[in-house]
Formats: sequence, C-alpha cells, structure tokens
Amino acid sequence: MPEADLNRSKSRCYFTGGGPELIYNERSDVSSGPMNILLAGVNYKTAPVSFREKLAFDYDQMVSALRYLKVKYSDCGFVLLSTCNRVELYCSVARGSELSASDLVTELAGIKKYGDCAAVYDAFYCMNDRDAVCHLLEVASSLDSLVLGESQIIAQVRDAYYAASRVGATDKVLNRLFHCAFTCSKEVYSTTSISQRRVSVASVAVYLAAKELGCYVGKKAVVIGVGEMGELLICHLKNAGCNNITVVNRTIRRSQLLAERLGLDYVSWDDLSKAVAEADIIIAAANAGEVIFDSSILPEGDDTKKVIIDIAVPRNFEASIGELDNITLFSIDDLAVAASDNMQARKEDIDLAREIVNDDADSFIDWFGVMDVGPVAGRLRDKFHQMAEDELRKLYSCMKPLDETSRQQVDASVKRLVNKYLHSLVNGFYQHAREVDPHTVIKLMEQVIEQEHRGKQ
Repeated sequence: MPEADLNRSKSRCYFTGGGPELIYNERSDVSSGPMNILLAGVNYKTAPVSFREKLAFDYDQMVSALRYLKVKYSDCGFVLLSTCNRVELYCSVARGSELSASDLVTELAGIKKYGDCAAVYDAFYCMNDRDAVCHLLEVASSLDSLVLGESQIIAQVRDAYYAASRVGATDKVLNRLFHCAFTCSKEVYSTTSISQRRVSVASVAVYLAAKELGCYVGKKAVVIGVGEMGELLICHLKNAGCNNITVVNRTIRRSQLLAERLGLDYVSWDDLSKAVAEADIIIAAANAGEVIFDSSILPEGDDTKKVIIDIAVPRNFEASIGELDNITLFSIDDLAVAASDNMQARKEDIDLAREIVNDDADSFIDWFGVMDVGPVAGRLRDKFHQMAEDELRKLYSCMKPLDETSRQQVDASVKRLVNKYLHSLVNGFYQHAREVDPHTVIKLMEQVIEQEHRGKQ
C-alpha cells in the first residue's frame, strides 16, 4: 500500500514482527485519536537504592499493576520497566486527557503503598513525547545505565514489553515505540565499540572486590543467588583468578546443577552462615524481595577482612553491616564510581550512540506526528479502488464479453493506474501533514471520501 510504503521509507523504526506477541498491524491497530507519550521514572541518578527498593516490582507485581492501570485507564497503553537501577512507567494517552506524567507517579506510589509522597515526587522524573522517546532509546541502548554498555538492559526492556503485551496493556503507539527502541539498541551495539568493550554490573562488582582485597589469589568467594546475575558474577570471578567459589541458593537443586556445570562447590541454605564465616568475598544477588541478612550472619569476634557486594534490589544485606569493623559493604549504587571511569573512556562511543538515538527518535516522532493520517489514507485508497471496480462493472455490462485473460489484463491495468495516482496523492497528503497540520489533512481526506459517497447517492 502506498501509505505503508511511505511510512517504511520515512522511518528506520518500521516493524511487523519479532515474536507472536510483537506482531501488530498498522492498518487495523488504530488509535482513537491524537496521542501523547508520558513517562514517570526513578533511577540510580535520582534516588538511592534504599528508596528504589521500595518501588521495585517483581514479575507478578508488574503484571498485577499493568492490569490495574489498564482497567482504570482503558484508553491508555502502559509498559512498566523495573530493574535494579530504575522503575519507569511508560504511557500512551489521548491528547487532551487529564492524565499527566505526575499522575503516573501518584499511581506507582499508591500501588507500592509508599507513604511519603513528597519524597516520591522529589525523586521521580516526568517526561512527555520526544523527551520520553529519547529516554527510552537511551535506556535500551545502555546509555543511561549505571555501567555504560552493560549487556542486561535490552533483555530487561524486552521482558517488560513482553509482559505488557501479554496482558493487553500496550497499544499501537507503545508497540511502535518499543520496537524502535529494540532496533536503536541493536544499531548502537553494532555501530559503536560499546558491544566489544561493554562492562556489566557483575564485572564492576568483581573489580571493586579486587580493589579492596588486592587480588583473588587464595581468596574464597560465596555467591548468594544462582540466577542470571549470579552466574555472570561467577564467570567474572573465575576470569579474575578466583578459583575457590561456593554457591548458595534457597533451592539447593539449582545450586547443585550450576556447581556441577561450572566446577564449583555448593552448600545448602542452612549452611550459609558457615560458608560466610570462611569467605573473603560475599556477593549477594538473590531475588528475595526484602532484606534477608543482618549482622547475625557474620561470625562473632572474627577480625578477618571481608568484602560484601550487595547488588540485589531490594537489598539482601542490612545497610548497618557496613559499619562493622573489617567489613566493607558495597551496594549497587557504589558501582557508580567505577562506572564514571568507564564513561569517560568511551566519550567518542557515547557521542556516536547519541547521534543514532536522536536520528531514531526523529524517525519515530515523524511517524508519531502523522500516524492518524494512515487509517484515513487507507479508507481513501479503498474508496478509489471501489470507484474503479464500479466503473469497470458498468463498462463490461455494455460491451461484448471479453475472454478471461483479456479481462484480467484490463483489471490489472486499471488497478496499476489507480495505484499510481494514489501513491502521488497520498504522498502529498503525508508531506502536507508533516509541514502543516495532520488533523487539517485528515479533515480534507474525509471530505473527499464523503463527497464521493454523496455523489454515489
């Protein structure tokens, strides 16, 4: 179709698939009218982990929140992103709606039962339209991460989008926006050297421990939690020269399987205190949802230097443990020191990546500004082709019958002629919509359709 071809050529972020829940149709998935994009978020730059952990969502909580929001605001679309470093709610809303980005902050605080509203509003950032688009593209491309180029964020953004798609919380605008973010991330990683020199949160955690202890030779490490982050930590520890690693998990079978695969030791959860007492490095990455360790986990009277790195959100270790003698406790926010060095070393990469983000944001905004023209252009196209079919029917009724081959040739020739003129006409409508006002163009197109309808009557 001419209008689809035009959209595809004008935007680098045109998608038709990527998995069952990602497929959507530009013509059928029609918005109800002009839209705005809202964003309310909090991250490691605006709030400490002690604040963020109270607003963190696990998968079930995320799904429940999305369903609640979709029921309350049925005409809006939502995607909720919750990671160790951020909680962000993206929303598409009809232009002119009273729902604002600050209202999203109130909703998130209410869902998490966070009492101090003043603190919530101070910590959250609110964005609209292009600012929100650029922010998501930077997040997905790991330009807004605590550690530049960290490899987990794009998977986390995808998971957040998948979750929203599965419960029917997204719409045409957010579908397009998140697909654009996926492609932008891919382009940043393939065009810059971020993918070759990326540094994960896990690697920075291991770097901090080595900085405190000098080296890993002869040191013993305990890793609490055997999820994806736990496994990443283990790989970085081994690469750094730490060969004495014990894994601990609430489900001992998972610890056993990982230990057998990577050649590690493992202990049961009941033996965790003993393992901690013997360890020099304790790294916590358990998805517990709350603080699960206080000072009682440490042996009394032990003056051995220990480094505890708690990268879980909510945190696994009580913050007061860091005040004990011979204990150095790092939270995920402490990784910012190493991350700043990483950022400075990659300034050229960052500049190039931001150019890509801005180009893709422009492409999305270009589509976003005229997206309501598409459905009306489709109706105009259908109307023109219906007119051509009506005229052909009249022509065939008053002339000698044609053989099937000749009739098909005439039909195809007329169809090509209509498409040729439609392409030029619709192209002009889109160009005028971009330069002037899409809603004026829509009214004009609707008048053309209505005039033809009246003419038939």
